[in-house]
Amino acid sequence: MILRLKNLIVVGLWLLATHTAVQAHQQKEAYITLLFNERSSLIEVSHRFSLHDVQHGLKSLLGIQEDLATNSVAQGQLVKYIEESFVLTDDSQNVLKFNLVGHEVDGKYFWVYQERPIPDTASVTVKDTALFETWPSQINYINIEKSAWVRSARLNKETPSKTISLID
Repeated sequence: MILRLKNLIVVGLWLLATHTAVQAHQQKEAYITLLFNERSSLIEVSHRFSLHDVQHGLKSLLGIQEDLATNSVAQGQLVKYIEESFVLTDDSQNVLKFNLVGHEVDGKYFWVYQERPIPDTASVTVKDTALFETWPSQINYINIEKSAWVRSARLNKETPSKTISLID
């Protein structure tokens, strides 16, 4: 009886650990920061994606099989996809175009960097649909840093954009 109880406990713990690992892996998230840099008069944007998630995204969206960590052509296609998925508009709904600064693979993350001059606007609407087609549960977290404050938004497939006031 004791041996059977121990076996049940071991199996239960294994199931719990397996379920937790699967659940942790299912969190599809990206983090995008818009820094309003008053010294340079630029909005500096950094996009951070899990390398694993974007590798699978490239495969399902674009049919790209190459290893994203080492293949510069695949990286370029991913950068283009991320740029097209991210749209920022001013309070008159004018699309604000960004210049690509660069990208990099850093450990288990893929980063894309952009910048543009800070516009004269009281608010911005940020839209980011990256990986929504691949992962229905994808969440893209947006942090806007300006002066001494930070404002955040959670974008998902149902709510892919949000308007954020830039007034202190």
